[in-house]
Amino acid sequence: MGGKIVLANGVFWAHGRAPVEAVSVSDGRIQAVGTLADARAAVGPAEEIDLGGAAVLPGFVDSHLHVLKLGARPDGVPCWPGDVSSVAEIVARVRSAGGDLPSGACLRGRGFDPGQLEERRPPTARELDLGRDRLVVLDSMDSTVAS
Repeated sequence: MGGKIVLANGVFWAHGRAPVEAVSVSDGRIQAVGTLADARAAVGPAEEIDLGGAAVLPGFVDSHLHVLKLGARPDGVPCWPGDVSSVAEIVARVRSAGGDLPSGACLRGRGFDPGQLEERRPPTARELDLGRDRLVVLDSMDSTVAS
């Protein structure tokens, strides 16, 4: 988004600030929040948009969490791309966490992305096998894996 814009006559969310009359934006970045005069001064000549009382909220970055699933299963072996970079690292985490599991127990791993692993593939059942009828379930991020 390029250009300069002044948004006025809206309801602006500006946590911890006095009532806001206007917001100015230049090249996609907020330049001023406050009076209409402040907003205009911050960007100079700009397109001015009368919002007619519409609400304006700050941009939200969707981290894309499935909150109900996350809350229902907060435990598990973390296998997120920031935590592991290879199948070997996932296998090591699973073996470390699963060493004390009793027979018939289930170990969950969360967040692995096969497309982000060095091998560009998920771990196999043989690699993850903990023996003694212990089950390993890994929730994947389901990215595309290159062949």
